[in-house]
Amino acid sequence: CIVGALQQLRHCPTAVRFVGGGLQVELSAEQSTSLGRDIGRRVELGVRPEHVELRSLHSGTPADVDSLANITMVETLGDSTILRLRIKNGVETEQWTCKTPGRSKLTAGDNVALQFDPQQILIFDRQSGALIAPCE
Repeated sequence: CIVGALQQLRHCPTAVRFVGGGLQVELSAEQSTSLGRDIGRRVELGVRPEHVELRSLHSGTPADVDSLANITMVETLGDSTILRLRIKNGVETEQWTCKTPGRSKLTAGDNVALQFDPQQILIFDRQSGALIAPCE
């Protein structure tokens, strides 16, 4: 899980995003509605390794990404590939693990864009650990 806070989007007051650990992830409309009263609340974002989408940056940075990362390790398992990622968070870095189906063409040292399906994101209360925004 990554520690962060919930913020309201300036251009759309009904939309909520998670900001923390080098990530800025816009939440779904349903999550935004249920979390709208929690703006500023310290939370943890949880997402399973297989629900992180990676995009190569060979053709530039896509506009609709949630964060950028560097691949530090690639391990092919046959039916899937495990990738270790480093996400810059100011002067510190976050370490992430991602799982992709099949053999990945990405290699250690590649820079990638991360995108998350809001329907696969979990939001937990930072203090109690209680789930406050489940997957849809």
